[in-house]
Amino acid sequence: MDQIRTKILENYTEHIASSFSCVEILNALYGVSIEPVLTGDDVFILSKGHAAPALYTVLCMKGVLRWTDLPTLGTHANHTAPGVPFTTGSLGYGLGLGCGVALAKRLQGKSGLVYVLLGDGELFEGSTWEARNLAIDLRLENLIIMLDFNRKAVYKTVPRFQNELFAGARSVDGHDLMRVRHELAVVAPFTKIAIFNTIKGKGLPELEQDPLCHLRRVEGGKVI
Repeated sequence: MDQIRTKILENYTEHIASSFSCVEILNALYGVSIEPVLTGDDVFILSKGHAAPALYTVLCMKGVLRWTDLPTLGTHANHTAPGVPFTTGSLGYGLGLGCGVALAKRLQGKSGLVYVLLGDGELFEGSTWEARNLAIDLRLENLIIMLDFNRKAVYKTVPRFQNELFAGARSVDGHDLMRVRHELAVVAPFTKIAIFNTIKGKGLPELEQDPLCHLRRVEGGKVI
């Protein structure tokens, strides 16, 4: 198991499956083991806020957070943490926040891109599609939407999503670190969307094969 996933298990027992599916995406963005995609002017919003254990772990490894901070932050993204602009966890409003930040940057003449990572369960939320429509209507060229497509929501499987709003977007292997980085650094600034095919619970076979893995805890290496 890679270093990031190992560190997640050392510090967390909940939301492991959701966190494990986006490890390579966060690694590519923040550059734990490779050159980062994010620059000082960019903003990252974790819309799938229940994957905060992965984000907090990466921020600790980059020196933005201290390991001793983790017990105070919980398992959802919390804006009180350095490097986390918004509190998220309830599904469906991270993209709307991203639209606001992207529009503000444009109006204020500020540089940098806004990256928003969605979970595929958020595609069931109308607010996600309202925000996607808004981004198109406002032509938010500085907004990049990333979809962690692991095909598993809490109690149901997410089907392969086909919609004109995502027409033309290609899918890549979300666990191929260099492919993910290339997609974010080279392709996504032009396409404005990146879809990553991932496995929920990647790295723990028992979680990978469990349709209810979102609800499982991992304690002492055992899935509960």
